[in-house]
Amino acid sequence: NWHRTYFFDLAEQADHEINGPRQIDWLERLHADRDNLRATLEWMIETGQTGAALKMARNLSWFWFKRSELNESRSWLGRVVALPDAPMYPECYADALSHLANHTWYQTRSKETRPMVETALAVARAHEDRHNTAQALMFLGLFLADEHNFSKARTTLEESRALFHELGDEWEES
Repeated sequence: NWHRTYFFDLAEQADHEINGPRQIDWLERLHADRDNLRATLEWMIETGQTGAALKMARNLSWFWFKRSELNESRSWLGRVVALPDAPMYPECYADALSHLANHTWYQTRSKETRPMVETALAVARAHEDRHNTAQALMFLGLFLADEHNFSKARTTLEESRALFHELGDEWEES
């Protein structure tokens, strides 16, 4: 339990710090502890700690993204969102689905990304989760632009930006 708590907390702290001025330090720190982070995620999955596994995988998603470790990201995020009780944690589920869709899109540009982000958007809206609604809209807007549906992409991205602005999330809004 100490191991789980320590590395879960480390991933959570890293998610807050990884876009800040000490980004390289945090990327190196997580890289050095990657086997422990993997072991923690594996243990959470094996012991049915779905909510914690969803949150931890999501907290590590920008680490994997910034290190271009999209295979690993997609593997972990895919495993946790596929857990049978994952939808019982709607905020974490929508967040993890959005990131899985984004990482899949960056790596493959495949059509499988749309259903993932649309599910994330539906879950977030159903639970009045404005942050995850804005995030899913942002990713959906990018996918729509990639599909050359520029009018719908613009509307979707404007809605996302307005929500992020209302939430005071300057990083996502830009």
